[in-house]
Amino acid sequence: MNPVRNILRKAGGALLLLLLMAYLVACQTIPVEAEPEPEPEPEPPTTAVEPEPQPEAPPATLQNAVDLLDLGEVDEAEAVLVRILERTPGSRIARRLLGQIQSDPIELMGADYDVVEVQAGESLSVIAHRELGDSLQFFALARYNGITVPRRLAPGMVVRIPRQLRPKPAVDTEAESVTVSVESGNEAAAQLAEELPGDDEALARKRRAGVLYAEGLSERQAGNYYLAISRFDQAVELDPDLAEASQAAAATRAELVERLHEQALGLYRDQRIDESIALWEEAVALNPEFEPAQVNLERARAVQRRLRELD
Repeated sequence: MNPVRNILRKAGGALLLLLLMAYLVACQTIPVEAEPEPEPEPEPPTTAVEPEPQPEAPPATLQNAVDLLDLGEVDEAEAVLVRILERTPGSRIARRLLGQIQSDPIELMGADYDVVEVQAGESLSVIAHRELGDSLQFFALARYNGITVPRRLAPGMVVRIPRQLRPKPAVDTEAESVTVSVESGNEAAAQLAEELPGDDEALARKRRAGVLYAEGLSERQAGNYYLAISRFDQAVELDPDLAEASQAAAATRAELVERLHEQALGLYRDQRIDESIALWEEAVALNPEFEPAQVNLERARAVQRRLRELD
């Protein structure tokens, strides 16, 4: 065989081998494009859920607390009294009412008792005023008798009166004044009822308003100003045309504000600053336009701040 031809054949084979190796290397280094990932489907638009409005808390006043207790709404009344004491720790009335809620009635009032029969037009606060000398004991007296709603008191019911809290029977004129008040209230209710013939709902509301007005007169005569205001306000709510109840509510509020102001002045002079602030705050809550209470309340608060800075 021709040696030149043999050399060329070998060289051609080597060249083919080199070309094949280069091709294989190129195949390994060429990047393989990845298939594109599918785009995520857009999420459906979400509707923003607005939070439900929370019910407003009852105003933190003694008047509101007494109203709630009279209706038997104990948890709400307790929350109001706690808020009052957080704001004004010196409120003696709030502390007393809270004690009636949280204390055992037997431990608070004693196990021995007498009984009285409820007369027409009487309320637990009137009975508490007459029998215990303290109208604000009405809720403790209700718990003592297992009465869940103090306002629902009917003539003929028997009420237990704790003996250890009964004052000595030395004043008959006070009981007489309450009796006269109850009788006059009943006469007012009877007169209103006679003027309202018929049985439809509107007239029934007017009759009920007349009864509440009469009860308010009894409460006011007994010195139960908070409950008197409550009764008058209920009467006006049932019958806005009952001018007597509206006028009585305004007059009772004014009298209570004056009393609170005078009591607060006495406490302030005795340097019982926290207690005076509590009474002035209650007076301002009842009548925000009563300037003497506003001025003295700010003065007492300034003194309270200075005393705390010195501690």
